[in-house]
Amino acid sequence: MSNNGNGVARICASVGFEIVDIASAVRAGQTAARVSLQRIHAELVGTSVTILRVFVETENTEAKIDAFTLWAFTT
Repeated sequence: MSNNGNGVARICASVGFEIVDIASAVRAGQTAARVSLQRIHAELVGTSVTILRVFVETENTEAKIDAFTLWAFTT
């Protein structure tokens, strides 16, 4: 994993999310969208933390954290 990937994993852990393998069954508090998170982190520095906090602070604790929802919050 690249340094960018390690940074994203640390960011996820700091807000209470775990990055799992894409073949895993994703549960609440987990995401398999590692590549999308890495791109968002690289292209929009500082935005990845804000986006993940939206998921943490929402009342819908079962919200799916996938590439589509992550990129939707960037626009």
